[in-house]
Amino acid sequence: MILIFQKGSASKLIKAFSNTGRMTLTNYLMQTAVYIILFYNIGFGLLGELPLRIIWLAAFLLYFLQSILSRWWLSKFLYGPAEWIWRQLTYQKRFAIVKNKKNTTPV
Repeated sequence: MILIFQKGSASKLIKAFSNTGRMTLTNYLMQTAVYIILFYNIGFGLLGELPLRIIWLAAFLLYFLQSILSRWWLSKFLYGPAEWIWRQLTYQKRFAIVKNKKNTTPV
């Protein structure tokens, strides 16, 4: 596995996961909210009602949709929304979130 990454053969694979990885906290919170709504009684209450293959399919579909959403979001903004809030709380100062010509790379 390490040799594949060292040779650069996996660069396309890495790029596919990089945007999702830059918005990890946002994606985690989104997955949690979706699954709580789907499986618990505050939403549809489907826990134990669906076969495992449907749950796996839903998980892959949600991850795929999050990958697309992450790519779109990061084309316009520097950070995911949860990451931006977390960064401001951690460093106790304001950070720009919208991309423009001055700040195209996150600090």
